[in-house]
Amino acid sequence: EVYLPLFAEKTAENVLLWGGRGAGRSYTAAYKDVLFCLGKPDDCTFFVGRYYKDDIEKSVFRQIRIAIKDLGVQTEEFSKDRIKLKGGCEIRFESFKDELNLRSSPKTIGVWYEEAQQADNIINLINLRATARRVPDCFLFIATMNRTKPNDAMYELFKRLDDSEKLVIYACVWDNQFASGSVM
Repeated sequence: EVYLPLFAEKTAENVLLWGGRGAGRSYTAAYKDVLFCLGKPDDCTFFVGRYYKDDIEKSVFRQIRIAIKDLGVQTEEFSKDRIKLKGGCEIRFESFKDELNLRSSPKTIGVWYEEAQQADNIINLINLRATARRVPDCFLFIATMNRTKPNDAMYELFKRLDDSEKLVIYACVWDNQFASGSVM
């Protein structure tokens, strides 16, 4: 709960959470995604994924499932590829390894890219964001990563954004139950 007040209001369309292992970035992003989806029209979609499809079930899917349970959110449909929230929209799980054109989902309200340091091409990231801008007053792009280096594509993307469009947070928590002993 230490993170929830920080994201109570949407202050930026693009959010980058980064920091050391065990800092609670994934847990925070999953909560934000689920809260953001509640009350949205049921024909809207929030995309969640990683670079490699094989990593999705044990990471982002698990975190979304925990957030849904902790928040007491009801679901209408539940599979490893998609979760339909009762009184909210659909959360779809995708691999971002190959360029994903989100125009096929006409009402995309958000994207969460987990372990975004794995993205190897800034052009694919720009296209991912560009094709997802389908609901302009209701859109959220979250990237979570455990390191930033000058050549990380997601880091380069966020450097190009205007300060008013982004929120960059070094995710470091003191009382997160999932935090490792290495967290400052």
